[in-house]
Amino acid sequence: MQSTSTSSSEVRITITRERLEALKSAHGIASDQELAEKIGVNKATLYRVREGKTAPSAEFLARVASAFPQASLDHLFTLVRVG
Repeated sequence: MQSTSTSSSEVRITITRERLEALKSAHGIASDQELAEKIGVNKATLYRVREGKTAPSAEFLARVASAFPQASLDHLFTLVRVG
């Protein structure tokens, strides 16, 4: 009997750190605390998302889009296959 294995891998959304830093710079934002305040999240949440420890929630994405309407979320975030 032949067994078939299917590999299911998870897809996560992550932030591109370099592009996040460029966004901060373009808007004269000097610190992560200032960026977190502009987005409307606490600094710990921003840290966890930036470091890839947690995937950004839909609310986080909406807050980024609202705070920076000219920024493309497709440019700031990327999909990564895990597993």
